[in-house]
Amino acid sequence: MSYHKKQALQDNLEGLKLAYQILEEKRVATLSEKEILLKFKGWGGLKELLLPSDDLSAWSMESLKVKPQIQALHEMLSTKKDYEKTIESIKNSILTSFYTSPQLIQSIGKILLDNSVSVNTFLDPSAGSGLFYNEFQKLGLPIKEHLLLEKDDLTANILKALHSGSVNQPFESIGNSKIGYYDLISSNIPFGDFKVFDSAYNLNKNKVKRQATNHIHNYFLTKSLDLLK
Repeated sequence: MSYHKKQALQDNLEGLKLAYQILEEKRVATLSEKEILLKFKGWGGLKELLLPSDDLSAWSMESLKVKPQIQALHEMLSTKKDYEKTIESIKNSILTSFYTSPQLIQSIGKILLDNSVSVNTFLDPSAGSGLFYNEFQKLGLPIKEHLLLEKDDLTANILKALHSGSVNQPFESIGNSKIGYYDLISSNIPFGDFKVFDSAYNLNKNKVKRQATNHIHNYFLTKSLDLLK
């Protein structure tokens, strides 16, 4: 699937503006607004966001094509609180924030339905804009309770504007009380050689669980298995 950075940045910008409006007005998104919000694609692969805006020598000809969108993003965010923190959050997401195609999620959901899998409780530990839950809903998967977690502040705004039951927190925030609680955990988890601190795993007597925290994807997989019924 082709990935157009200019369009991705424009979609992200429009989605964020709308999410801020919806959250400020304390209301739910309309159907037409949800279509705009769901175009949000996260920050994965947008390395141009790391370039210094005041030093054009660091920009290639290709990168300059998306500079207007990046500048518009900075201008919009500069009017909000915690600007510096927000920009840092975006930069931390560039290597890990990639979204799954709805077609693939639908295939997973259809398999669950075809096999009559009972899903009372659902967790997405790295929800992004909530694509997994959104597609499962459209398919009619009988989810009674859901929790959607998203660590990135801006992406969490999109998520909260789209879905109730969403929380702007990292996966590490889920404690031992949820061990063996969820019927289904489905997500596009982050991958990379990034260490995670979760005292329940870093200090665990089980060597495998301790070592899992050395790579963020191993941590997500290990903890997800623990949280499954």
